[in-house]
Amino acid sequence: MQESLVRRAAGAARADMSKAEEKTAISELPPPGEKQFYLQAFRGRAILFHLADPGPQKAVQAVVEQLVANRSMVVVVSDAARAAVSPGRRDLAEGSPVLARLAARLVESRLVRVKRPRTAAVKSLAFSLQLASRLGIGKVVLVDGRAGLAATGQGAGGSFVSAAGLKRLLAGDRDTGGWSHDELGLMLAALGDGVEAINLTSAEGCAAELFSYRGSGTLLSAHAYCRLGRLGVDDYTDGLRLLAKGEREGYLLARSEQQRYELLQSAYGAWFEHDRLAGVAALKTAPYRRSRLGEVSGLYTISRFKGGGVGARLLAHLLGRARDQGLRAVFACSSQPAAGEFFERQGFVEAERGRVPASKWKGRKGDLPRVYWKDL
Repeated sequence: MQESLVRRAAGAARADMSKAEEKTAISELPPPGEKQFYLQAFRGRAILFHLADPGPQKAVQAVVEQLVANRSMVVVVSDAARAAVSPGRRDLAEGSPVLARLAARLVESRLVRVKRPRTAAVKSLAFSLQLASRLGIGKVVLVDGRAGLAATGQGAGGSFVSAAGLKRLLAGDRDTGGWSHDELGLMLAALGDGVEAINLTSAEGCAAELFSYRGSGTLLSAHAYCRLGRLGVDDYTDGLRLLAKGEREGYLLARSEQQRYELLQSAYGAWFEHDRLAGVAALKTAPYRRSRLGEVSGLYTISRFKGGGVGARLLAHLLGRARDQGLRAVFACSSQPAAGEFFERQGFVEAERGRVPASKWKGRKGDLPRVYWKDL
């Protein structure tokens, strides 16, 4: 019943949008597969939205309704007069009865609207971040017209920045996209006080920021590390999505569904932020057992994390596994110049195609890819 009401409310909100807003929102929507991937990751989690800009936030409202229908718990902090709760800063102290009632309402209804105290923008942000820390909310979405950070050298266009990267940014003089050092300092402190991730996004880009691989703003993460390990069958659905995306973008060789499943049997993954699969790569050894060789295949990472070292970490993990298995060398094949440059940065050298066992090229038509080789 509640989910049907949510769907009707979301439909009404969409019908209310101006033609310009609707066109912008539709252009920002992620493909259905990506959206379901993220909704599954957010299910059961608590997310706090800090709405910095005044006025209607229809695009954000649609995202909030979808998250509530997804059984996520959502706190929306804004200046809206209809907000249900109006705690003061003193109410954020540990053991506060107001905070306890707010938490109970959140668990029971999955949506709580909070009216923030009337104060300066920086103090308003501090209030929301402190509220997230006190409630133990790991994800905060800052909706602001400035959207994400400018290019920072870590991630494409500053789309992914770790706490360590944010600290370096604060120590330097690089462009921060209009965000003040005081604001970024508050975010850095929050990442050290229980908040695991902060998304900086505009209202129009909110859906793309939360529900797509590429994002639209900046994801600040408390940790730079990622978990590496062998893919299990329960990871295959997400792995298949990444392989298909890499094929569509031209980074990976087109494969049949059967071939993708075969590749995943020897694949490893990199997981970020609550076991979110951010990259995949396989180490194929069975076809080259007699030669004691391994092939790195299907290496692909989510766009947002390309500058975060995920590909290099995955490759280093595969090289470690290859050494453990007593292999004498590994190779990779690619027709993409960018991929070749990546392998060369990791210590591979371009080699003659004849150095690879002839079975590799059996049945291949057209131009053959370049070969990149690394002795172990």
